[in-house]
Amino acid sequence: MLLFPELLKGCVALFLILMGIHSFCILHFFHHRFH
Repeated sequence: MLLFPELLKGCVALFLILMGIHSFCILHFFHHRFH
């Protein structure tokens, strides 16, 4: 059961990275659209 917390942390880190990239792309898109 020692592997599970590490796997969970990896999934959370990947999720946060993907959300960060996604929000950055949205901000970039809106910046170009409205300026």
